[in-house]
Amino acid sequence: MKVVGIIAEYNPFHLGHAYQLGYVKEVLKADAVVVAMSGDFVQRGTPALLEKHVRAKMALLGGADLVLELPVQWASASAERFALGGTALLDSLGIVDELCFGCESGATADFTAAAKLLCEEPEEYRRLLQAYLTQGKSFPAARAAAFHAYRALPSAREDASCTDKSVHAADDLLSSPNNILGIEYCKALLRLSSHIRPQAIKRRGASYHDTSLSENLLPSASGIRKAVSEYLRTSGTSPDSGSFCSPDSGSFCSPPAFESRMPKSAYCLLMDALSRQETVTEDSMDLMLFYALQQAIYSNTLTQVQDMTPALSRRITHTIRQYRSFSQYTQLLKTREITHTHLRRALLHVFLGLRASDTLPSYVRILGFRRQSAWLLKELQTHAKLPLIMKAASAKQQLSEAARKSFQENMYCSGLYDMLIMANQAAQQKAPKAIPHEYQKPMVIVP
Repeated sequence: MKVVGIIAEYNPFHLGHAYQLGYVKEVLKADAVVVAMSGDFVQRGTPALLEKHVRAKMALLGGADLVLELPVQWASASAERFALGGTALLDSLGIVDELCFGCESGATADFTAAAKLLCEEPEEYRRLLQAYLTQGKSFPAARAAAFHAYRALPSAREDASCTDKSVHAADDLLSSPNNILGIEYCKALLRLSSHIRPQAIKRRGASYHDTSLSENLLPSASGIRKAVSEYLRTSGTSPDSGSFCSPDSGSFCSPPAFESRMPKSAYCLLMDALSRQETVTEDSMDLMLFYALQQAIYSNTLTQVQDMTPALSRRITHTIRQYRSFSQYTQLLKTREITHTHLRRALLHVFLGLRASDTLPSYVRILGFRRQSAWLLKELQTHAKLPLIMKAASAKQQLSEAARKSFQENMYCSGLYDMLIMANQAAQQKAPKAIPHEYQKPMVIVP
């Protein structure tokens, strides 16, 4: 049996994701696809549009066989830590043969060569990186410049893999978020000495940051999220009026722009969540983030937060009275040395109370599976190196003290996500609906 792993957010699941799952099964001939999916908060430093169980169901109906939760400590981290956490989770299963990831350009060999260089960090490369950082470049920009400069050195050309063609291809790898993630996946596999083989596939359609929904292109998740926000802003439709579709009804009224960009099952699940006002955006954090920032400042714990630098901590302390909203404050804090994404992640980690940590995932939480792929669970019970959590309420008895602490931290963050849903409902002058506790949410099982 061939099992292929994918690390994803599905925020939300769309036709591009369905294409990747189809490619894995039809071209790579996978017998099963295991997805390590971000929980309720994502790598760009914001809440996910939809709760993780809804997104897991989208993935399963879209072709995935098993969906695992990538805990928030790694799901909301930098590209390097995100990739390491997801790769370590898949590697711990003991059954995954290949890790498939989408890319904008380059072949698998280009990604592995670039990862090898960045893992080894030759002395000349480190010198170049430090020089560009000293010039005031952000770390991603400095790394790309140092990478390009090092690959052009005569000493680097002595490497048999460093041909003109491979240099050009490798330089392009650091030009897009998906390519950067691909390199990080390959670096993680090297660092873990994993038996899993990387497999890059060319993305079709819109780029990662493209927010347009072009007629002839597969969409980006960013484009769909923007279209969802626009739909809610302009529809003027009360969710109680019945103009939203039910995932069971199959009826579509006033179809929004993103309808044709998602599989029907995923679209219906999204519209059902909209009808129940259970979607979340970064603006949902506005008031609670202000409270969390003040708490961290006055308790002198700001510098302990994951992704927080001393310079950023001082800047927050000096500007906190200018806070108006999450997006406004991110713009206010922006400097040449730090990216918007880094800022969003740091602020999100203040909101979540996440401390810096170098640990790896210590348990495997199963969010859902396809009934016809139940054989995977038996394989996991035989081969997995970490405890399998199939029922959240049973985790306390299954986990070590350290793993239990990590699990409970993740439960706490999911509780904050539920609070954001309730805050949204209250803001729309609707009585907040009771949301099941994380321990009460069952695994998603589809035919």
